Amino acid sequence: MTYQTVTFKEKKYNIDDNKTSKNLNQMQAKEIEKLNILLNDYKHLLESNEKTHKACINNNHKLNDIIKQYENDMKNMDRDFCLILDEKKILKKENTKIKNSIEMFFKLNETVIKEF
Repeated sequence: MTYQTVTFKEKKYNIDDNKTSKNLNQMQAKEIEKLNILLNDYKHLLESNEKTHKACINNNHKLNDIIKQYENDMKNMDRDFCLILDEKKILKKENTKIKNSIEMFFKLNETVIKEF
């Protein structure tokens, strides 16, 4: 009687007939098919993960650009606010000068009226 050695799930079996050998070979083929399916699923997950990772990197760059723009806008707003405060001081001084000029005008007007 001849024995054929078949390895299945890391175990070795000594098979004494062809029918059992074929059954074990078919079982091995099914297991290999399952492993190939799992391997393909894993490859798809890796590809999907890679795409997601690239999208995250892209979004991170966009977010950094938005943050830089926000920081620039804030600097510009601070500069503009300082300019507005300076303008306000200038206008306040001008307003005071105008007010003083008007008061002077009325004083002079009173003086001129008194003299007539």
